[in-house]
Amino acid sequence: MNLCVTVEGSPRVNAVPSSSSSTWPEMSNKSNPVSLLPHHVCPQILLIFCVFLNTTSKKFELDQINVDGYRHDAAYCRQVVKRGGVCIFVQKNLEYTNTDLDKYCNDQDIEVCVLKLKSTFFNACIMTVYRAPTGNFNLFLNRLDDIIKTLYKVDLKLIICGDINIDYLTDNDKKRHLDAVLLTYNLSAIVHFPTRSQGYFSTAIDNIFSDTYKFINYTVSPLHNGLSDHDAQLLIINDVNPQLQNHHIYTIRNINYYSIEEFKTRLSYESWESVFGYNGNKEVDILFNLFLNNYLRIFYISFSPRKITERSNNNSWITPGIRIYCRSKRCLYLLTRDSDDVILKNYYKQYCKTLTTVIKEAKKYMYSNRIINSTNKMKAMWNIIKSETNRLKEPTNTTINSCQNSPEAFNKYFLSITENIIHDIRCRNKKGYNINKNPNYYLLNLFHKPFPNIKFKNTSTKEIERIINSLKIKESSEYDEISTKILKTSAPFISSPLRYICNKSTLSGNFPTRLKYAIVKPLLKKGDKENIANYRPISSLTSFAKVLEKIIYDRLLKHIETNNILAVEQFGFRTPSSTEKASYKLINDTLNALNNRMTVGGIICDLQKAFVCVNHNILPSFME
Repeated sequence: MNLCVTVEGSPRVNAVPSSSSSTWPEMSNKSNPVSLLPHHVCPQILLIFCVFLNTTSKKFELDQINVDGYRHDAAYCRQVVKRGGVCIFVQKNLEYTNTDLDKYCNDQDIEVCVLKLKSTFFNACIMTVYRAPTGNFNLFLNRLDDIIKTLYKVDLKLIICGDINIDYLTDNDKKRHLDAVLLTYNLSAIVHFPTRSQGYFSTAIDNIFSDTYKFINYTVSPLHNGLSDHDAQLLIINDVNPQLQNHHIYTIRNINYYSIEEFKTRLSYESWESVFGYNGNKEVDILFNLFLNNYLRIFYISFSPRKITERSNNNSWITPGIRIYCRSKRCLYLLTRDSDDVILKNYYKQYCKTLTTVIKEAKKYMYSNRIINSTNKMKAMWNIIKSETNRLKEPTNTTINSCQNSPEAFNKYFLSITENIIHDIRCRNKKGYNINKNPNYYLLNLFHKPFPNIKFKNTSTKEIERIINSLKIKESSEYDEISTKILKTSAPFISSPLRYICNKSTLSGNFPTRLKYAIVKPLLKKGDKENIANYRPISSLTSFAKVLEKIIYDRLLKHIETNNILAVEQFGFRTPSSTEKASYKLINDTLNALNNRMTVGGIICDLQKAFVCVNHNILPSFME
């Protein structure tokens, strides 16, 4: 793969510095700057220098800038002088770290930011720098030398891009002094073409510096984007670590209308003789394994696997027509740049306004479709708002320590958490408190009368189909690859064997082993992502497991409600109840007590790791 760095423009591992006369608000109102690039140009890195920020809260304003598919962590905003500054935007799939260089920066004299790409085979450091024409040149050289000295390593590939306001098309003292400093680190300029043209006068005051001995297979070219009077430079570095590629290859099942119809036809011919035709008491595990094996055999035959490559497309609103508009805009820009024709310049301005309107309508159409086609429209709407305001949470670019937060570490922590919490409670309890009693002692003394034993009623095919149809339609699946969408499709053909297996399971008290397997994912609740205690485990069950669990749940809930086992104050996880009813009862009882001149007190308890700490040994003994 290639690494494109774009300086005020963008391609593959490209670094592009931006122009010194373009304002971010202006760019935001026009369009996404990436959309102005040719369709074959998709840079990994955008280097923007002399960013015009008009408000006093420059850092806040910069954080609101959203470039689809990119994020920025490296930036410098001027502290005193208005406008100016530098920043780097990186594709979201790249891993990197940034280094704070604010102590070396001084408004107009030297403004710089840097990031390091994290890769096993490509150790590179990308730096963007800006120096104003009136800046202190000696201070610029000294600070630049200090920065490079801090960053430099023998195996590090350093790339410096920026607007230094030193013309490299002519021979001058400032050019010789800068080259003398850079050559001590084996860095040299690689841009030898005009980067700014005004009439018949051209200069190369924007440049890229690198070690040409470390970067052999590369190309650098101008990129006319029409955002300012400075052209962008596109640096493409070939043969970079393939991990930087912005696409993913994975295998999916070929599920469409015709394959689903074929699947239903094959299921209709299945007699399930292996499940029903066994003489004797067959174990539930054997019955379910026979059923699932036959089901998966038909599933695999009907839905063949295929590999697909998915590229992250954050600019799906960019249609072929918009690309043609952008190419025409670049051509008009080049014509108007060297022309004094007023009519042509006015036509170019009107063309830019039309393009802006078209882009806004394209985005509006894309977002409308995204909301309409979403199952959770409110969530989709908020994701769009967060994306446009640059507040959408992105995965952290910090690599998790493979030893500290490995799957084995998570597993060990969650398995031992119950014992650890109980041990801590016992250590904190006061002396004399009886903590040696079995937990069943407190549960059995909670009620003053015995309850009848639970009796599981046999299920029916009608109930099985009702439960399956009540599941939410999802395309995702677990380890068995069976989604709820496929399960709903096959419900009429599998309800009979499932009824037989579920009845066997409830009567024998055995849950099929293959339904006990789940994909457990640690979900961050809050706080430091490196602390395992801030995660909670989420188990993703298979679709068949949900059916059997629903059957058991319905019977268990009916038994509890019939015998009034749960207190009326129990609002959680009960169908008629809700948090609104609980809040209403609390407020109503409190106000009634106060009106009757009674004293109201409350005891608020927060159970640490409540669900994780459920003692599974208590449940079977209590239900006997």
